[in-house]
Amino acid sequence: MTWPSTPDETRHRDQHHAYFDFDVLPDYNVGKSSRPVVKKVQFQNPGAEQRLRFGLNNDLKVYNLTFSSRSDNESDYIEGFLSDRSGVDAFTWREPNEPFSIADYNAGGYIFKRFVCDEWNRTYNSYNNNTVTAVFREVKE
Repeated sequence: MTWPSTPDETRHRDQHHAYFDFDVLPDYNVGKSSRPVVKKVQFQNPGAEQRLRFGLNNDLKVYNLTFSSRSDNESDYIEGFLSDRSGVDAFTWREPNEPFSIADYNAGGYIFKRFVCDEWNRTYNSYNNNTVTAVFREVKE
């Protein structure tokens, strides 16, 4: 596969023909974390508390991704894509193992999730062998 010279040169398609801004597959050891926003009230009785979800989108996900053993071209593409957005502009990305069917997409039933990446690192392992790590944070716009 040849990589475009710039990330915005083309939008890639996944195997189900849906458009995603970022479609480079990470290594399978993807870390997913959640931290729901909850307001708690402590009562005088030991251990007694009341909990309440806070906000409309109170359980947004965070993914720790690794792209290892990547060529210089592919690593440049990943780094360029993330650098162009600078942690400000959101992009669509399909979560690993997220159920998806072309019928849902055609019917408008699939909800594209938006992410920002404000932290990434690149390691030059050896000639034409790089590792890029990134943290994708889900956002609602």
